[in-house]
Amino acid sequence: MSALNSLKGWLIKLAGGALAVALAAGLALVPAYAASDAASSAVTGPAAGTPPPTLNQALTNIYQREQTWLSIQSNTLTDANTIAVNAQNWINTLKGQGKDTSALSTALAAFNAQVAAAQTGHDTASNILSGHAGFDNNGQVTDRGQAITTLRTAFQSLQSAHLTLLSVAVNLRLAVRNWINANS
Repeated sequence: MSALNSLKGWLIKLAGGALAVALAAGLALVPAYAASDAASSAVTGPAAGTPPPTLNQALTNIYQREQTWLSIQSNTLTDANTIAVNAQNWINTLKGQGKDTSALSTALAAFNAQVAAAQTGHDTASNILSGHAGFDNNGQVTDRGQAITTLRTAFQSLQSAHLTLLSVAVNLRLAVRNWINANS
């Protein structure tokens, strides 16, 4: 029984950790993206002696932030896939002990489907950013209109994937907690 309790605790900590990482990444990046250097300079004014960034520089900065967000989100998706494998192993162990794991299996199937949907949004953002329409190979603006479109559509895909990952992490953790409470 202590092995089961150890597995329960481990899975809850893993799901909670993944949620914390996803929340931290989202909270760290989304506000930074939304408040571009140009917008914050317009509201608060530039620091003494510092000229405000040009629109092109602001777009370049946002492009770099989205590239960073893409990289962090890649790691989050890798972690989500690891969680899915570990959860499946735990479910298999519980099945071997004769436990009813249908609720966990259903939750894991939903988790896997949503992670796949998040991966699709992430891949869309990756393709948009790697195509870098409106930017040169160094991330400098070559066409403002195209650059703005690139940033807007990449942001929408990144945000959609991010929100899906947050939701799915919460849902899996809740399903595990409910199963543990019902089977303790």
